[in-house]
Amino acid sequence: DSTTHHGFFSEHATGSRENANAALSFLEYVLAMSIFRCWHIVLAFTIWAAIVQLLQEYSQIDIYIPNTLIKVVGGLLGFITGQRANASFERYNDGRTMWANIVNASRSFSRTVWFQVADTMPDSNMSPEEAKARSTVEKKTALNLIEAFAIATKHYLRGEDGIYYADLYHLVKFLPAYALPAGIVSKNDADQSLMVAPDDDETDDDTLAGDEGEHNKTKDVDEQGQDHDVEQGDTFVSRHEAVQDSRQTLSRSEELYLLPAHNPKGDLRQVFDVWPFSQIIEAFKSFRKRHTTPTAHKLAKMRARAMNEMTSKNLPFEITLYLGSYIAALIRRKNQDTPALNNMTNALQQLVASLTELERILTTPLPRSFSTHFWAVLVGWMIFIPFQIVDDMTWLTIPATAILAAIFFGFLTAGEEIESEYNYHPSSFNMEHFTQAVIHHEIRAITSSAPPNPYDFIFDESNNLAFALETRGATRVTPEEWVARGADEIQAALHKLS
Repeated sequence: DSTTHHGFFSEHATGSRENANAALSFLEYVLAMSIFRCWHIVLAFTIWAAIVQLLQEYSQIDIYIPNTLIKVVGGLLGFITGQRANASFERYNDGRTMWANIVNASRSFSRTVWFQVADTMPDSNMSPEEAKARSTVEKKTALNLIEAFAIATKHYLRGEDGIYYADLYHLVKFLPAYALPAGIVSKNDADQSLMVAPDDDETDDDTLAGDEGEHNKTKDVDEQGQDHDVEQGDTFVSRHEAVQDSRQTLSRSEELYLLPAHNPKGDLRQVFDVWPFSQIIEAFKSFRKRHTTPTAHKLAKMRARAMNEMTSKNLPFEITLYLGSYIAALIRRKNQDTPALNNMTNALQQLVASLTELERILTTPLPRSFSTHFWAVLVGWMIFIPFQIVDDMTWLTIPATAILAAIFFGFLTAGEEIESEYNYHPSSFNMEHFTQAVIHHEIRAITSSAPPNPYDFIFDESNNLAFALETRGATRVTPEEWVARGADEIQAALHKLS
């Protein structure tokens, strides 16, 4: 039955971080508080307030300062802190909007490809059955690349280069690599690019003469859907002209050591960083590295080789190039509807625009001069706080200073965490929800069956309330019965609904 779909159970679209374990969920919420990222600052100012109070209590020196500074600077700092948090939240919200655009474009592209792209191969000698089979393989691969785009964007925003991840590798391992620069450039990459001489990119022909193998050719689909071997230089800039390494295809045994899809570095440390045990954890990790098993050595060696052999620094954009080539091939066949091609092109453009906007958000932090100056002013203000309240609050100066430090530096730390919304912080944006719980499962559901025939579900006997004024107690008439009654009676029933 073409309308029968298999069920894929996933999270609710609005429940991105639900956890079955209530205790663990509560712990996650507690650890998400920014106080655990600035506790050392709060502790330092608490100790400082205690020192000031002890000097005031047991020394002969009057260290009290009039509290005019609190009134003048405190309100200004509170306003700036609020604006700083609002600016960070705006960036977070912009990122959320771009991911909504990616989901929207993925749905539009998937729906158009699976439902509207014709299964025929004009001007070819293939049988209709073979043409349909090839077209189905093409469409499923194109939809897999849509999923790969979302997953690659997730890793790209986190600074996780390459394709060697458990959720990504199998979707793109067959794609030849473009030597694309990164749209998100680190300072080290920028410095290296300035140090490279123009002649450094030239490759010795003798070095490459013997490197003719499986990776020097790729499969190309012509206008008739026939695939044939072509040299890489025929379709795009050769890898050997742009970089010296080709994309490495792993053996099935090596695929067991792919990097995890979700790899929060130091999750255990984040828990222990609540108290000053991080150095102990680092020492333990260093000891483990010196006493690893042969399997761990093999894993580390394979991962290092895989990461060193990557060529493209912007995998999401690279995937859009292949999706664009698929649309171009459909155009050359001249058997597709123009509206369908326009929808696919618009969806692809929306993916590229969303990627560019995400790059802009990530590479446009607040100016360093503003952040540095604000931190300096806030630290200086907190240093003088105990001197201004010690005469009135006496021993309450200590907890009062701690509370003020927790409030101001908590907001400041939370704002900085929100700005780094694509990392693995407890407050970071949950991109796995969109890549796995939404896009992945939706594509599987869409492709689980052939496009449904409208006749099958419209004229199903269960569709017996199409013209009912109200559902409770209404006479149930099947679509075939309405057809038998004729168009005039159908129109009369529609008139009663108005």
